[in-house]
Amino acid sequence: MSLSAVLGPVMKRSRRLTPSQRILAALAKHPVDAHHVRAWLIKHGPADVAAVAADDYSWRALRADAARHRAESSSGGALRRAFQRGATHVLRPYVGERATPARVLKARTIAALALHDIATDERGYDSWLATRDDIAATLGVSKPAAASMLRNAVDLGVLTERVRASNGARRFGFAAKPRGYEPTAVEKSLSASLDTRDLDALASIALSIGHPAWNYDVELGWASWWGAVRYLTGTVPRGRAGKSGVHALASLTGDPSGFDWEASVLDQRRDAVARAAEARVVRAREAAERTAEVAEYKAREAEAKSILLDDLKWPAPPGGLRLWSEAARLHLAEHPPRPEVGALLWKLLKRRISLRFPGHAEEALRIIATPVTERQYPDDIRNF
Repeated sequence: MSLSAVLGPVMKRSRRLTPSQRILAALAKHPVDAHHVRAWLIKHGPADVAAVAADDYSWRALRADAARHRAESSSGGALRRAFQRGATHVLRPYVGERATPARVLKARTIAALALHDIATDERGYDSWLATRDDIAATLGVSKPAAASMLRNAVDLGVLTERVRASNGARRFGFAAKPRGYEPTAVEKSLSASLDTRDLDALASIALSIGHPAWNYDVELGWASWWGAVRYLTGTVPRGRAGKSGVHALASLTGDPSGFDWEASVLDQRRDAVARAAEARVVRAREAAERTAEVAEYKAREAEAKSILLDDLKWPAPPGGLRLWSEAARLHLAEHPPRPEVGALLWKLLKRRISLRFPGHAEEALRIIATPVTERQYPDDIRNF
């Protein structure tokens, strides 16, 4: 297969990208003979792409970027990078006016929750699929609060949104570390522990943020979790007094003078575990109700579309909108749809007629409006 057959479609699909991004796409598509790719881009590529490809310094840098990306992708590097970034966002300092203690703690909490889900996902994805409802049930907060925590994590540079699904689920990736920031030895140790799946005490407690003890126990909480994490990083003196995570869990371990961490101690908070289980039941019931509502709405929508296309014979022919509207009026008067379907049908009529016959929709809709339709959805007709 010729290079034109391979790289031509790549150039067409990447028209909206920068010249450098288009070259990287070409190298990803045909990585073996990079010098042939360069020659093709200079001779046949768009002018801006050819100019970048002809520059020796730019070409060497792009080749290095492409090679590094291939190496990371082929060796699990994307997941390793997610561990490195996640560990940094859990442990790093946050600076700036927006980085208030409350916002920072929430950002760390979201970072740890995302890190846990990525580390325990058997599919090996380097991104986090999050829904407001699941976060609310896990962290014991309201749904608006869960949504606010996600926005806060994005605002403080913890997460970047990759894609949003129609059902409200959103997929996030960890943002790159702040410019100029060098990860500490503790952060590197945490990411290495996750990468090898050999969890030490720090990794175990950092990933335990989703446990009911931290989210549903009145004596603990996210601040206690963070205090315990700090204790294991060595940034909190072992003898420090106060309501830190060290002392909150010391009563569980039976070691009031120190901190001998075992994940099983969290399970002793049985009341919290029970409350979390109840929240999960409520979440499952709400999800089932929402699914049923969506299915019912889709059924009504399908019925409304069937009336429009099959019974009313939409679309109206060019120049025949008035005759079609009068026929639609007669049909709806003789065969009025159910009120819940009629409301959707009226919205479909407004949208379809406005798109196909701009400037004539209002007149057509007034012809279609019958005493039946006016009784079913008068607000829609009155506000048109």
